[in-house]
Amino acid sequence: MVWAKSLSLAGAVLGITACFLALSPFLLVLPVATLAAGYVYFRRLRIHPSAEEYYELQNVRFGSLGEESQLALFDSNTSMLPEPEALLNQEN
Repeated sequence: MVWAKSLSLAGAVLGITACFLALSPFLLVLPVATLAAGYVYFRRLRIHPSAEEYYELQNVRFGSLGEESQLALFDSNTSMLPEPEALLNQEN
């Protein structure tokens, strides 16, 4: 799609400058430069999404059903923390 957009842009520039090619053949540089600039511009748009497209993907979660979570979760049954009042009442 990037090539199609940049080729159509270069074709439009070539169509505009075609009537002036008889005056100077160096005007063929304009469609070539437009093709290169259009390719870079449209490729960057494809690779880097807009903020709206990026934030639409923020809640996507990837995972595998066969694997367990690799995050170590706190299990409250295995290690009990002392009560906060007991820590405050202890003397050093």
